Order: sequence, then C-alpha cells, then structure tokens
Amino acid sequence: MCLFTSQAQLLTRSNNTLVVANGFELPNAWAGGFNAPQFSTIDVNGDGLKDIFTFDRIGARISIFLNTGTINGQTYYSYTREFNDSFPDGLVNWVLLRDFNCDGKEDIFANSQSQIKCWKNVSAAGVLAFEPVNNGSPIQADYDFGNPFTAPIYTVSLDIPAIEDYDGDGDLDIFTFTEQATTIYFFKSLQAENGNCETMDYVCGNRCYGMFGESPESFSMILGSDFICGLNVTDPRSNEMLHTGGTLCSIDLDNNGLHDLVVGDVTETNLGALLMDNAWDGLDSVIAFQNDFPLQQGATVQVNLPLFPAAYYEDVTADGIRDLIVASNSYSAMDDRNGVWMYKNNSANAGPQFEFQSTNFLQNEMIDFGTCAYPVLTDVNADGLKDLMVTNRKYFNPFNWSDSHTSRIYYFQNTGTAEIPSFELMTDNYLPLETDTLDSKYLAFGDDDGDGDEDMLIGVMNGYLFRYENTAGQGNAMQFSVTPETLTTSNGTVIDVGQYAAPQWVDLNEDGLLDLVVGEKNGNVNYFQNVGTANAPAYDFIEDSLGHFAATNIIGVFGYSIPHFYKNGQNQWEVLVGTETGQINHYSVVDGNLNGNFNLETLDFYGINEGERCAVWYEDITADGLPDLFVGQIGGGLGFYTSDSIISVSEIPNLVWNVYPNPTVDEVVIQLQSGAAGAMWIEVLDSQGRSIDSQKAVGNSIQISMSDCAPGVYFIRLNGREVQRVVKLER
Repeated sequence: MCLFTSQAQLLTRSNNTLVVANGFELPNAWAGGFNAPQFSTIDVNGDGLKDIFTFDRIGARISIFLNTGTINGQTYYSYTREFNDSFPDGLVNWVLLRDFNCDGKEDIFANSQSQIKCWKNVSAAGVLAFEPVNNGSPIQADYDFGNPFTAPIYTVSLDIPAIEDYDGDGDLDIFTFTEQATTIYFFKSLQAENGNCETMDYVCGNRCYGMFGESPESFSMILGSDFICGLNVTDPRSNEMLHTGGTLCSIDLDNNGLHDLVVGDVTETNLGALLMDNAWDGLDSVIAFQNDFPLQQGATVQVNLPLFPAAYYEDVTADGIRDLIVASNSYSAMDDRNGVWMYKNNSANAGPQFEFQSTNFLQNEMIDFGTCAYPVLTDVNADGLKDLMVTNRKYFNPFNWSDSHTSRIYYFQNTGTAEIPSFELMTDNYLPLETDTLDSKYLAFGDDDGDGDEDMLIGVMNGYLFRYENTAGQGNAMQFSVTPETLTTSNGTVIDVGQYAAPQWVDLNEDGLLDLVVGEKNGNVNYFQNVGTANAPAYDFIEDSLGHFAATNIIGVFGYSIPHFYKNGQNQWEVLVGTETGQINHYSVVDGNLNGNFNLETLDFYGINEGERCAVWYEDITADGLPDLFVGQIGGGLGFYTSDSIISVSEIPNLVWNVYPNPTVDEVVIQLQSGAAGAMWIEVLDSQGRSIDSQKAVGNSIQISMSDCAPGVYFIRLNGREVQRVVKLER
C-alpha cells in the first residue's frame, strides 16, 4: 500500500468518453484509426479468449482489441493500450503472431530489413511478455543449390509472407517471395521431425514453389510445364513468377488436404487464389487460378481495395472457425476509412464458405478521418463547453482515386457537462468551400481583432495561412465568412512557412495582443509578433526557430512540428510539440526567453506515443483544474487522456512491486515479485507530475539512476497505472 501527500498530475487514457457519429455511439471511438492494418489473434490478458492484435505498417502502430465476450452470436471487442508496451520496440513493415513452439501461446514473427525475427511468448501469471529467439538473430534456414549453406530466411520488406502449418505436422512452415521477387520460397520446419518444438530448424524445401508464373503485364497466371525453374533446389518442377510486391495467405480452400495460396499484388485491387494439387513427382503444383477471390468460396462480393490487398485468416467471430479479413498493404494508396473487409466463414477452416459482412470492420466503431488527425478545442456554439474540432491531412476518395483535396473540418459538439465531456459529430465538412483545395488544414482560434468573438485561422500544406472572420459577435455561435484573408506580415509579405503550416494564436510576450506561432514540416517553430493594436493585428516575423529546438524526426530531415503553448500551474508558458516520430516533446522556460533556448523537459511527454505525425491539444475539459490531453496521429484517429491528481488516489492496494532504497541519494531499484516479470514501462515524475525520465525494461529487477535529480519528492510509475513515491536526499 502506498500513501500520497503531494500534488502531482497523472494522465490516464480515457477509452470510454462517449462519442456519437451519425446517431451511432462509437464503442471504440478513441482507437486511433486504421490505414494499412495487419491482423492476428492472441490472448493478451490470459482470460482464455482470443483478442485481436493489429499492426499498421503506416506509422508502425499496434492496436489491441480485447474480446469481451459473445452475446447472441455477436462477439464484442474493446480497444486497449494496456499491453502495447509488452511488445518489442522497433517493429516495422509487417508483424504476424503465430505459435512456433507448440505451447498454445502466440509468438511474434516480424520483418527485420529483408529477414524475419521471432520473439517467444513467455507470459506467466497473467503478465504478457516476450523474449527474443536466438538472441535476436534472424531466423536461419539450410539451403542446397548444389553448394549447401545456411543463411537467413529472406522476405521482401514490402511483402507479407504466409506462416502456417502447411503440412499438418504441428510446426510452422513459411512461404515468401524470393530476392528477385520472381518465384516463391517454401521453407519447411523440421521441428516435428526433430521431436523438438522449442528449437527452430528450417530447410529451404523449394525455391520455385507451385509451378506457376505471373504475367509481367497483368495479374494473370501461367500454369503448367511451359516454364523451367533454374533457381531451385534439386529437381522440383516449378516456374518463374514475375513480381514487384505481393502478399501471401495460406488456406486449404478446396478441402483436399493441401494449403492453397491467396495472393495479393502491389499493382492490383483484387486478390487471387492459387489452388494446389500433388504433381506426378510429388511436388505441389498450381492447377487453377481464381482471380475473383473469394467469389468461388461462397462470397457474393469480390475484394476490391485501391491497391495491394492482403488477406488474413483469423477467427474474429470467436466461433472456432477462422474468418477472412482483407486490408490494403500499400503505403500510399489505401482506403483509410473503409479499408478493412470482413468475410465470415460459415463452413470450416478447410473448405471455407465466406459471407461478406462489411468494408470497415472495427473502423466503423472508431473516429477515423483517413490520414492524420489534428485536434483543437473551442466553444463553437457558445454554450460554455469546449467543442472538439478536428482536421485531417486527407482521406481516400473512392469516387476519384486521384483526388488529394480531401482535407476537411470535423465539428464535434460537446454534448456532455463541464465535468464529463461527450461529443457528437455535427458535420464532417464544417465551413465547406465551393472549391476546397486547401490541403492538410490545421486550425487556430482567437480574437485577434478585439471584437469579442474568436476568429479562425487555417494553416495548410503549402505553408500559407488563411484567416476567416467570425461575424457572429460576442456570445453567439460561431459564424464565419466564406471568403478568407491570406495572412501577411505588417509590410504586406504573404506569410509562407514552407510546408504543413500548423498555427496557434497565443500572447507569448504578454502585451495583450495575440502573437502567432507556426509549426512546419522541417520541425522548427516560426514566431510572428503582433505589433498592431487590439483591433487591428499586424505581424512581424521575428524568428524561424523559436526556442531553438526542432521536433524529433525519423531520419534527421523533417519533424512536422505542431506546437501547443499552454500555461502551467504557475501561470508560466510551456509548450508541447507534436512530431513526426509520435513522441510529444515538452519544453519550458518560455517567459522572457523568446530569443533564447527553451528548456527541454522531455522528448517523450508521459511516455505517450499514439503514432507518427502526432498533434496535441492540452487543456482542462473536465473542470478539475488539471489539463487533459487530445492526441491525433497518422492513422486518422484520436486518443484522449484525462488528468488525475495523485492526491486524489489515496492508496493503491495489492502492489506486486517494490522500490528501494527509499529515501535514496543515487539510484533506486524497482523489484517485481516472483511471477510478475514482463515488459515494463518505467517513468520518473517530479512533484508536478512532469516526466523527467522514462524507459522500457524487461525483467524482475530494474535500476533507475537519480543522481542528477535535485533533492525532493518524486514518483515512480509502472506501466502507466501504479505509482510509488520516492524521496531523493542530498548527497
């Protein structure tokens, strides 16, 4: 038991705050959206029910949906981030969960450059945990093309392999495309033959699997013996498949005991099925190609996604029979709002019969505006409650695939109370323009002309800013002119910050006039001082690198900074910065320091990372005197975090971890009790609840250095939920 006597703020993700859209309560409103998700199932919480795990290759985002049970044949899922930190860092491109060691627990198979790595599921006592297989080395296989050698299993990072028990012997075999992407590798697992399911042992059984070739001009297959494979292991018959990117899924479609291949192509909108049979020499061969999959498996609707569909065969209806999920594997051309097609299997795992269900499985339960979401709070209808305004980068337009002008303003009215907000989508095209070519809109609100109502500023992708006059007057619901003013400096120069302008009106120099700060693609923040009057703003460019910092970025080039300045508990300015990496950068020491270097508090505010290209808004919307946090990201959805004071949590019982020595002068040890080991996210918070250190750790015992901390009271937080107080003494 831990008692608290200090005021400190904690942020807790609120997955239950009500959101209504089109008259429908969104059960997983804050799940964050999908772009190119990949699907697996796993029991993350040890309750015996298979949950849904998704990995979105756009932004490398993990989303987990807990199976909460089945009622009247309908299985319900609830979004959670509770288990995200149990998965290894650095997952990219594709992730599939499969049980490689026959213990009934799904392990992790994931892309690593052009290879495959695996993490073993070592969960125990209800704590989800993974550890790297083979000390983190790629999975190896034995090859014999005349000169035997051992090398990593190859898989193109763009592709998705099939990892299934192909031959029914209880271990997992692997199908991938080859280095030149012309043929298919078949890697057979010898774990069953060796009598050892714990140790991976793969052999390349076929380098030209299936005796088929794909036409280089179209998604058509050439079958039979017209091709000779010159790249194979000794003597199997097969053929060359010309290919630039593909997805594989292994299913016994015709119930003949052989797994067939469902194939997606990088240039196509549909899936094809390659039906296998035994050839005269005992090698599997393609005997038929169905380019209308899954119509010949009972479905009435053919797969039709923008580009590069991928199939996943998972039981998402919890009836013991695997269903078909299809989503795009493309980086650029995906249906980012209606892009998860679900077909229910009404037959059996072998010889399935699919029934089309929807084009937006799970997506229809969440806020999903396509690509990127930028949240801003303001009182639109003048009822005293802050409403939620959200813009997006773009969304896929099914009626015009080349249409890039799909950035919109979404207006969610706050229909709750001052203490308990709830939101209802009033329109998905607030302030529509006759010809809306303003891309990647970002909003700012403020009374810059002193008439008592808040005007609107829109930053756009080309770096310009457009001001819309609020003509409603003080105390009235907002009403904007449809003709914007292009914002200029005081000398008439059009303000242009480069690309992806993200503005905020804020009186940084405390002179009673709203100044202008603008983030941009390069990751810096521009500062324009208001040198006008209360009724006639005028902006002078002062600095293109306010605070002399840059948003964290992926490859050292951009950053996509989105600043949000706010007042802390001491009425001093601080700033949170949305970034390309998804980390929320936090800086202080702003007051009186507009020409200097802001103080970096942390690059990883509270350890919150909802996904790449994040945007943040930090303001009290629950009337408890503590700011709450909205986070948007590349998936087109939102996360919402409410603030709690540590003083409001008087005790936390049943802790399974200890912190010692306490008090301390140098370091503390976080010790988990036996049986509670696993991946942990450790945070050190100061007395104001600000994160001063955070790290991910695995094991029972973790050391945290506090030698650089000033004497005082600190808090150690475990996995974002449980907190213990630590006193740092003078050395």
